[in-house]
Amino acid sequence: MHDLDEATRAELAGKVDKLVLGGMDRLLARRRVWDDYQAELVTIAAGVAGIDERPPPLPPTREKGKSYQPKSW
Repeated sequence: MHDLDEATRAELAGKVDKLVLGGMDRLLARRRVWDDYQAELVTIAAGVAGIDERPPPLPPTREKGKSYQPKSW
């Protein structure tokens, strides 16, 4: 959270304060606001082309020839 700019910090702190004024525990409010912020970033990243966190697919396995004999246990 140290890498956030001041405007974002102020926005998140304001959301936390609103939840605390509504009767929520400050620690729980901070967690909820942070989780919502992270979910928003994921949603934004999902809409941007070229961002893909999945590993590349594995190459197809070669078909075994007739000489392949499975081991019998």
